[in-house]
Amino acid sequence: MVLPRLLRLDPLQFTVHVRAGVVTIFGQVARRSVVPTLVEMIRQVEGVLRVIERIAYDLDDRLSAPAIHWGGRA
Repeated sequence: MVLPRLLRLDPLQFTVHVRAGVVTIFGQVARRSVVPTLVEMIRQVEGVLRVIERIAYDLDDRLSAPAIHWGGRA
């Protein structure tokens, strides 16, 4: 299974439905950046035609942090 081995995710945190080659995955992860990787790994499984993700996340770590101005001239 993709989840525990490669991404170190707990498979018990997810529900997966498969029908006619369409995989729908529900669950929650700590960081949003994991979601595209997870979806792509599922797409690589033989027989998967489409992946629908319904995954929530705790932290959107894809956004860049705001610049910090430490004084001096801007």
